Amino acid sequence: MTAEAGVETRRRNGYPQQPAYIELLFDVVYVFAIKQISPVLSQDITWVGALKTIILLSAFWWIWVYTTWTTNQFYTTWGRGHRGNVQISVHIVIVPTMLGSLLMAGAALDAFGDEGLVFAVTYVVTQLARTIYVGGIVGGEQRTALGSPQIFLWFGVAAVLWITGALIDGHARIVLWTVAMVLSYVMSVVDFRVPGLGPAYVAAWRINPEHLSERYRQFVLIAFGETILAAGFQFSRYDYELDRTLAFLVAGTGTVLMWRIYYYRAGELLPSAIVSTRAPAVFGKVASYAHVTMVAGIIGTAVGSEIVIAHSLERPELARVAVILGGPAVFLIGRAWLDFLTFRRVSWSRVVGLVALFTVVVPAAILLPPLMVSIALAIILTGIIVADTYSWRLRPREPAPPLP
Repeated sequence: MTAEAGVETRRRNGYPQQPAYIELLFDVVYVFAIKQISPVLSQDITWVGALKTIILLSAFWWIWVYTTWTTNQFYTTWGRGHRGNVQISVHIVIVPTMLGSLLMAGAALDAFGDEGLVFAVTYVVTQLARTIYVGGIVGGEQRTALGSPQIFLWFGVAAVLWITGALIDGHARIVLWTVAMVLSYVMSVVDFRVPGLGPAYVAAWRINPEHLSERYRQFVLIAFGETILAAGFQFSRYDYELDRTLAFLVAGTGTVLMWRIYYYRAGELLPSAIVSTRAPAVFGKVASYAHVTMVAGIIGTAVGSEIVIAHSLERPELARVAVILGGPAVFLIGRAWLDFLTFRRVSWSRVVGLVALFTVVVPAAILLPPLMVSIALAIILTGIIVADTYSWRLRPREPAPPLP
């Protein structure tokens, strides 16, 4: 695959394939950010609480993913003579964004209360400032597509919704921020098209598949870290009662099983899948949707683990059951999406697992305590892994993305 087709199989002039250390430091802030998101759901296990959680995750996700794409393009498109400038520019992009994300994370727990304006203003300034920097201050061949006027205008429209929502209390804020969240996805789907300016031509963007894939995998690991932290903090509140200890171990087992399901083959072959398509940037963009879906499911799973440990043998409640099973279900849907993007097919084990979850475990969960529900879920996840392993040994597959 050539550079003209929109992909560089290696970064230019010996640049490392792996993310820079400054990007790993940037991710540490998102460990804190996701830790701040999950309590929004655990403290309000309702549809409104779930929507608030999705809105907050969406805001953090878009900052992270645009920053990742920006650093990817800096390293991919600049030549040897600009190597020092690349490092400086990456730092200029990441450090302020990291500090902005840290401030947002601090306000996240009360973003729908008194800290809404802090959260919204920081989000808007962070997004617009990065776009201005890469599109206006950095010029010539160093300019990346993520600094285009189209993207700036879309961010500007979304900014009005975020700020207006922050100035209004109650459900009106939720409505406006929901519209802003949807707009964030719409702008990406329509290729940031603006009347008179046209689209941003994402298909022509030059990307590095190894770097982008690794960054997606790292964000998923951050989310898995939240399941461990959530279960650990919850378990530390109690003594070593047998039921809570078992619930804690089952939660840890569930994290390992979900990690294995994510990484096995599709997650592992993501760079090859990007290279094998004629529109690698488009593939990378769509793959980000699958990953944020999985992250949403993992956050739900973290909250579910807290519920199982705290209420291991109590009578089941519908809202609690919905979280315990809903998180892994959303994760499996996102993982099936990644399967389709990578192999142009969905593994039958994902489908069978989801069917078993909804037809067997959900009805039983109304009668069983949370601990038993969690064990049943772990059995289903184990079955998916076993099926994946045997299926791959019998019929190994090469990446065959459906995208052009």
